[in-house]
Amino acid sequence: MKNFQKLSIAVVVLSAFFATTSAVRAAAITTTADPLLTGSTIIDFTEAPVGTTDPTIGNVSFTGETGPVRITTVIPGALDNHTTTSFGTNFDISFALPVSAFGMDFIAVNSDTIIQAFDVFDTLLGTTTLFSGGPSVSGFLGLGGFASSIASAKILTTDFLLISNFHYVTAASVPEAGTLALFGLGLAGLGLMRRRRTA
Repeated sequence: MKNFQKLSIAVVVLSAFFATTSAVRAAAITTTADPLLTGSTIIDFTEAPVGTTDPTIGNVSFTGETGPVRITTVIPGALDNHTTTSFGTNFDISFALPVSAFGMDFIAVNSDTIIQAFDVFDTLLGTTTLFSGGPSVSGFLGLGGFASSIASAKILTTDFLLISNFHYVTAASVPEAGTLALFGLGLAGLGLMRRRRTA
């Protein structure tokens, strides 16, 4: 019985170690050079024709809540490639495969814009706010670095938002620390059962 207690303590300590070492920084992403976007896939919205509403491109679906998200033409001098537009509607971004980080070039007009990230259980992982501060603001913004993978995101805006060059990094399928702990506990139990049978 003492061996089982020692083994249980070892498994708990190891699972705590893996939980703390597997966590990475969770943060707003403000540049395409951010290490969280290393190896990202980029959607430039040329993958679907202009006028397409609520597009699904590759691993990502863009869906308007109260109106469609629409692929529009290039805005010269503002955003390269095609853009997707939300005219005063919140919209959802869904990932067919979970991601570890995402970000986009944007122009926001007359409105603060909130970006939220959610896990597969629809639990809020984090949020960042783009403060308009005037008639329009542009730049790059995203989220990443959470302990859980991102399954979806929500963009909340009251005016309109143009986005382009959407970056995302598909999450590696690594077992969670709790899964590893349960697996270790199961192996320990099998070892004890075998030891008792041989004794």
